[in-house]
Amino acid sequence: MGSDTNVPKVRQKLYGKVDLMASIGGLLGLTLGFSILSAFEILYLLTLRICCKRFRKWHLPPPATK
Repeated sequence: MGSDTNVPKVRQKLYGKVDLMASIGGLLGLTLGFSILSAFEILYLLTLRICCKRFRKWHLPPPATK
């Protein structure tokens, strides 16, 4: 028991802020199957549909009745 064999250990962070955000984003992407790009695509398609319907309503002549 003669010598001092205790070596101090230095603790380091397991995850930084960026690593934590990347892990959470990856898990959400895998579990939900949804990403920010998908949300923008859905929003784009919905607004495109509304705009096309309004364009047709205002600029195209009504269908001819027989």
